[in-house]
Amino acid sequence: MNDSFTESITTMTLVELMKETLESGDPIIRSWFLVDSYYLPFLCSLMYVFAVKRLLPSIMENRKPFDLRYVMIAYNFLIVLTYVSCLLL
Repeated sequence: MNDSFTESITTMTLVELMKETLESGDPIIRSWFLVDSYYLPFLCSLMYVFAVKRLLPSIMENRKPFDLRYVMIAYNFLIVLTYVSCLLL
């Protein structure tokens, strides 16, 4: 690796490195949702983990499982038809 790169990482803190990375990026992209700050993607990730690990299992705890057998048969049939039609073209 480049010595100046490793030296700059060791002398900078993580927050300074994130700020420098955000400031040196494309100014058009800076205004996009989830790009203007590094807190929002982290918060969204935490909310996702909470939903998957705690919220959704407690909601689905007493529910009967979905019967998707016929939906999957129809889906697989359509996929096969699409594949065959692409081969014939």
